[in-house]
Amino acid sequence: MADSDKKSIIAGVTTVFGLGVLLLVILLPLSFTYVDYNEVAFKKSTTDNKVDTTRSYHTGRYFWGLTTTAVRFPSVYQHISYREDDLLVFSKQGLEFSLECDVFYRLEEMYLPEIFSEFGVAFSSRLYDAIRASIKNTAPEFEVNDYLKNRTEIAETFLTNLNADLQLLHINVQPYKFLLQYLDFPENLKQKFLSTAVQETSNQKALLQQQVDLIQKETDQIVEGIQANITIIAQNGTSTADVLIKNAQSLANNILLSATGQALAFLFQELNMTNTTDRKRLFELMTLLDSQTNPRVIVGDFGGNIIIGT
Repeated sequence: MADSDKKSIIAGVTTVFGLGVLLLVILLPLSFTYVDYNEVAFKKSTTDNKVDTTRSYHTGRYFWGLTTTAVRFPSVYQHISYREDDLLVFSKQGLEFSLECDVFYRLEEMYLPEIFSEFGVAFSSRLYDAIRASIKNTAPEFEVNDYLKNRTEIAETFLTNLNADLQLLHINVQPYKFLLQYLDFPENLKQKFLSTAVQETSNQKALLQQQVDLIQKETDQIVEGIQANITIIAQNGTSTADVLIKNAQSLANNILLSATGQALAFLFQELNMTNTTDRKRLFELMTLLDSQTNPRVIVGDFGGNIIIGT
């Protein structure tokens, strides 16, 4: 074999090998399928478009080859929002108004084969219409005043009926995942509500003022009673104090008289004064001294003249 032929064969083999490596580099990444953290997927054959719903795949990287791709579904909560005129409903009286709400739902993995079989991957639009139809059918059960005063009860009824209607779609909305938001009534009705609210506020203010006046009256009566009790207690205290003072003075006088008598008896004993006349004269002298406002000085003795000076 000539050298030129050998070179041609080597060049051909090298080219084929290079093309193989190039194809491997290009096709190998394309053979991997990725499922994100917020997804769950089925395998789908791109040759016959058949979807294998017997197994679902979660987050990860899978080597499925070039002829297999993924049919993806969200695995986290999805949000459906109705705003402004998206959802027009009627009350029991036939009044039309717009209702705004938010619904959060999550697909149950066990029902994904049925959901895909019935709706494919376009289930979200079908669900949007089903929720709106359920709310529109439930809204006429309530009057306008119910929407103003019983929103919690209305929201619970909406949720109950909504889950009943969504059973065919294999969807269940959990409690607190249905949020009844803004209610937009006609302008003339808003003015009527405003006037009613103002009147109710005025009535409540008047009622509160009556209660305040009653409390103030009762408070004044209590204060008057307390002041009357204070006066009575003060008077009783003064009377008691006067009685105590008089009793003390009387007791002091008795003590003074008793002490004076004991002193005189002691004086007579020490002076050995047994003469009645002398004792009488001494008593008169003491009486004179006690009756004087200003102090007096006694000069002399009992046998002579008694001189009293200042």
